[in-house]
Amino acid sequence: MHIFKIAFKNIRKNLKFYLPFLLILIIFAFALTTLLSLALGSSQIYKKSGSKELLAVFESNRACVMASLVPEAYKSRIMKLPHIEDITGEVRHIIVYAPKKSMTVAGVEPDKFRAFKDIQIPSAEYEAFKKDPHGVIIGKKVERLFKWKVGEAVTLQRMNFNIRGIFKLPLSVYNGMIVFHKDYLQKLIKKEGYFTAITIKIDSPKNKSKVSKAVEQLFTDHPSGISCKSETEFWGMTEKQMGDFGKNMRVLTVLCALVLFGVIANGAAFCLKRRRGQAKIFQTIGFTRTKIFTIFFMEPLLAVFISGIGGCLLAFFLWIKQPTIGGEHAIIPPIAVTPKVLLASLFSMLLIAVISTAVMAYKTSNGIKAK
Repeated sequence: MHIFKIAFKNIRKNLKFYLPFLLILIIFAFALTTLLSLALGSSQIYKKSGSKELLAVFESNRACVMASLVPEAYKSRIMKLPHIEDITGEVRHIIVYAPKKSMTVAGVEPDKFRAFKDIQIPSAEYEAFKKDPHGVIIGKKVERLFKWKVGEAVTLQRMNFNIRGIFKLPLSVYNGMIVFHKDYLQKLIKKEGYFTAITIKIDSPKNKSKVSKAVEQLFTDHPSGISCKSETEFWGMTEKQMGDFGKNMRVLTVLCALVLFGVIANGAAFCLKRRRGQAKIFQTIGFTRTKIFTIFFMEPLLAVFISGIGGCLLAFFLWIKQPTIGGEHAIIPPIAVTPKVLLASLFSMLLIAVISTAVMAYKTSNGIKAK
């Protein structure tokens, strides 16, 4: 505790140096947290949007998964296969609701949707949605974006609908969707009789491979080919078609961490180089090399810790207020600044600081001549 006080006192005494260093570190902490949030969020959101236990049936050879066309008639043919417990279909479409702003809408079978997606919504609201052919339920992110209320009649991009409920499905693309009755949306986008994908619930995960093969063999006559994969894989294909966004963010996160390592190492080196005279004073008053090392190690580490918390919280409070998952202009890619991401970002900064400052503090303390 005494060493911690000395380190904190040194930071205050040398605030002229530490202030710009702290500000630079806050910026890097903000950048690292944002990149990490994008890197983790982009994979989490697709995992949360689908399920490994459910299978998705879609067209194989489409440049865009959203353009997949699976005939509704395939539902009854799939249902006759062994190991099928339940089945539903969904049609998806992207709308541009304002210049440079877009979102995904979905058309579902109301009697089945809630059984396949664990959405959080009052039962009365969902029942109202089921009974109204022009009714919709909206994700929490959509509600924040448009400020729509339950019971409100809305016109948006040639679509007229009634808000019947607001649901939550955290860290999922559905949280940023308007969900229609599939008949209404099919008619609107002129895809009557087609789903984007059919979702299958099977009796046991061990039969996943067997069912997938059976479905694909059943529709070998489809002109574009039919694939049957886990729903998680299906959403993962969407991420890849966005240009491997998550992978790119992970590369940028690593690059940011490497630059941060250099910034902390150089900052610690510059600080400790100016403090060699103080090291000799510490030695004169009886401090051991170990104690001197600890003081010089703790000082930059404490600075990193303070700025790390500041940058992480800045990212959290900035992005958490964004009305859509992806910030101002899109529902995806997601910025998922969760407590876990904050801790991961702070831990990464401290790990970088421990390694870089330990080397510098060791060189400084080791450079003192023994008495």
